[in-house]
Amino acid sequence: SPDGKIAVAVHSSAGGISVIDLDKMALVKIMQTGARPSYAVFGANGKRFYISNAGADMVSEIDTDNWSVIRELAVGKEPDHIVLSPDHTMMYTANVGDGTVSVINLSSGKLVNTYSVGKEPHGLDLSGDGLWLFVSSKGAGTFVRIDLMKGETKTVELQPAPYHVAYINALQKLYVSSRAAPKIWIIDPVTMNVRGE
Repeated sequence: SPDGKIAVAVHSSAGGISVIDLDKMALVKIMQTGARPSYAVFGANGKRFYISNAGADMVSEIDTDNWSVIRELAVGKEPDHIVLSPDHTMMYTANVGDGTVSVINLSSGKLVNTYSVGKEPHGLDLSGDGLWLFVSSKGAGTFVRIDLMKGETKTVELQPAPYHVAYINALQKLYVSSRAAPKIWIIDPVTMNVRGE
């Protein structure tokens, strides 16, 4: 959690989560969230918690005051990784099952856009200003930058099997791991060229 007091473990095969109080090192709650929960993030102030349910094609929004599901947000097929915009008004999900990224307005809970990004997308991250979204397509062996203002995409080949993505704002560099090889690429976010491995 943002205050460092709560940890959440995701149990994909059991369909839920465990909530842990880190001060007491005690289990607070076990709850069901949906079929094949995958990836989770806290909202800015820790009052909301979002978890993708790959087997249900939706994201559960959870109230952390009482750890109850308050909304189910429809996204693409088999959602995996989630990232929130810097102002926490928008949510982006990488949808493994249909090769897309869903854009959700968190105020309305509605799907506002969908981008095709290639087979089996996995990792995603935003630039520090929230204007660019970066997505790895493991199945296609590509890496995609989406300009969220213009709706334009730039795709480059990245082999084999690009997987997790991390944008480091202070360095203005991207780090992308491979699922099939023991390496990490260092990417220039502006040119999308590989700077090193």
